Amino acid sequence: MIIAADLGNTALKLGVFDDNGLIVSKKFDYSMQNEIENFFLSNSCDQLVFSTVRVVPEHFQLIMNTIKRCLEVNSSTPLPIVNNYGTPQTLGTDRIANAVAAAALYPGKPVLAIDCGTCLKFDFVHPDTGYEGGAISPGLNMRFKALHENTARLPLIAYRDDSPLIGKNTEESILSGVIHGMLAEIKGISAQYSDRFPDLICVITGGDYLHFYNSLKTFIFAAPDLTLTGLREILRYNQ
Repeated sequence: MIIAADLGNTALKLGVFDDNGLIVSKKFDYSMQNEIENFFLSNSCDQLVFSTVRVVPEHFQLIMNTIKRCLEVNSSTPLPIVNNYGTPQTLGTDRIANAVAAAALYPGKPVLAIDCGTCLKFDFVHPDTGYEGGAISPGLNMRFKALHENTARLPLIAYRDDSPLIGKNTEESILSGVIHGMLAEIKGISAQYSDRFPDLICVITGGDYLHFYNSLKTFIFAAPDLTLTGLREILRYNQ
């Protein structure tokens, strides 16, 4: 049994794998110490692989100390794909995990992994050359916060399913700009990659992916556990 842990900016995601694949995955707020400990207690394992974009919380560090083998994925970890990023030491380990998973899920195909998390991230893998890089822009909540914090009068609002295209008031105008703007960004960048790589596969993941997937599912595959899958593949490669 293997547990993969993705320590993101705003949440912790855990997944349990056996030889056949993912058994269960759950997302936790970092304040949920008891729930996180109970997850590990109810899913005993002797191997943990994790990536983090933040300082590891003390309570998670204590859990790590009880596990026989822990692998933290970093810029020096051997990978099952070639990493052609110009500054690998600055590359987020969640991004490289997404790339590894994309290559494993769709071997022989160019794949664009789209992660709708704290940031909106695009990561491209070519079947012949490996991981090539991608793009980063603000994520959904970051866009809402930026409008509120960098203006004098715009309110802080949250996502709504009924976001209109034509905003009839300030709140609706913000929703339209953020939601439809982000959706257009995903479609537009995916289209540019598809023009260059006609047999491109696009996969979408991240905490906010469901807000956009229904408008994208005609050409994008959902992979909610992409980062965890990539971490597991990296651990297997290093065994």
